[in-house]
Amino acid sequence: MLKTAKRIAAAFGLHVVRRSSVPYGYDKFADVAKILPDLKLALDVGGNYGQTVAEMRVHYPSAYIISFEPMPAIFEDLKRNTARDSNVQCVPYAVGSEAGTATMTALEHTGQNTMNLSAKPDAPTVEVPVIALDQFCAEHGIGGVDLLKIDTEGYEVEVLKGAMGLLSSGSIRAVLVEVEFYPNPSEPHGDFFAISQILIPLGYRVFAVYDEGKDEQGWRWGDVLFILPTTGERHHVDCSPFA
Repeated sequence: MLKTAKRIAAAFGLHVVRRSSVPYGYDKFADVAKILPDLKLALDVGGNYGQTVAEMRVHYPSAYIISFEPMPAIFEDLKRNTARDSNVQCVPYAVGSEAGTATMTALEHTGQNTMNLSAKPDAPTVEVPVIALDQFCAEHGIGGVDLLKIDTEGYEVEVLKGAMGLLSSGSIRAVLVEVEFYPNPSEPHGDFFAISQILIPLGYRVFAVYDEGKDEQGWRWGDVLFILPTTGERHHVDCSPFA
């Protein structure tokens, strides 16, 4: 059966392999599942409509996922799209370096809202509540996070600054973050080099860079997976911290 599938796929210029044989560096969430087969808790910062939750659920069927989305209209879509999954908690907050409020673009029906207002100076704006992950996890009794995914359109460094307690104590095992290698002011992502300067001194290593943003100008952006090499037993949340 596999040989037949391979022959048919080859006729269309495709290459078929078993999922278990896919090498690292192709599927970010599959890589995390291999590295952390006991994954129990993931934080999805920049939840948007729930597409990341859906991808995570394929690979981590029993994990508890906390998804943060500050845009009111998009948050309602996120709640609706994840309503049948009792192991998903949706939080209507932006995540930053400290608690408070912030102004962000209010482009509905898009995944490119940002707190970097200079990127979209003519866009409508909205005030949103902000929380830091250190505070959020402390308030909800979360002592360890298996995967922290960040996609905040240029605000990634601020998210990490608000999680320095968790990061410096080794309480976050892996960080998957959208980055840019060269500035793109109109469509910002996290600065790879600034993010590396935060995580690498804390013991994190670059595990893989996922090829998503190459063009004739070179490698512009992509997702990078940082992992913390295992140093011993870690504590995890075994059930919903909101139960």
